[in-house]
Amino acid sequence: MKEKPVKLYNLCNQLEKELLKHGYSQDSMYRYRQIFNELKGYAGDENYSSKICSDFLTERFQITGRFVDKGQYSKKQVYYLRTMRTLADYYNFGTLFRRKEINELILWPESFRQPMEKYVSKLVVRGLSQRHIRKIELLVKDFILYLDTVSIYQFGYVKAEHVSGFISSLVGYAPLSVAGKVSLLRGLFKYLYLNEYISHPLAETLPKVFSFARTSLPTVWSTEEIEKILKAVDRGNPNGKRDYAMVLLIARLGLRIGDVRDLKLCNINWNTHQRSKHAKY
Repeated sequence: MKEKPVKLYNLCNQLEKELLKHGYSQDSMYRYRQIFNELKGYAGDENYSSKICSDFLTERFQITGRFVDKGQYSKKQVYYLRTMRTLADYYNFGTLFRRKEINELILWPESFRQPMEKYVSKLVVRGLSQRHIRKIELLVKDFILYLDTVSIYQFGYVKAEHVSGFISSLVGYAPLSVAGKVSLLRGLFKYLYLNEYISHPLAETLPKVFSFARTSLPTVWSTEEIEKILKAVDRGNPNGKRDYAMVLLIARLGLRIGDVRDLKLCNINWNTHQRSKHAKY
């Protein structure tokens, strides 16, 4: 995750070297370079931002404000989408993600673009995982598509009845799934209200969805299965060592995920090898 502004042309050049290092084919490199050159010409001396990339794609796709369905993308447009997503990954996470699904970049309708791009950027800065951010993006996309059916084209015109209508449309989902979606929407509406994109605190109007986390007995893994998981963790880098420690805490001490997430060094009494009495668990 970058903390300082990066010139877009420098970022493109860095990513090109990274792609070569990962052994991308000549054909793939040709397509990436072609789009990089177009993007650098479009952006000039500007710093990288998701807005510049979205504006660039909008100009190339000639999108006027609605979502483009996956099936409508041409092969050439797919290359543009893949390149912008790869660039965003490299800027935000400092690495490349290989994918089978390449149409993952959501081009927000014009009236929703600014608040959503800023919200997603805030989530990245907070350190949320890419998978969790993706889950939020897909939910908001469904919400915006629902708003389109009731002729609402800006967050500022959303009312409590529209939110209720969308939640009612989730019929068929498990209660736990609905509760998760409502929680994600609550976070979105809090952000929109605090940043004056909406004038009413819609987060307070969201219902509480009661659900049971388990409807069956929990799965129990054998000792052999746990050992296989531990051996599968790559401890050759800092992230792998962190993951290995987390799995050990869960497998050997029986800590819950929330316990591991909230664990701090001050919770451990290093002199007696015991847990601190100030720990929450």
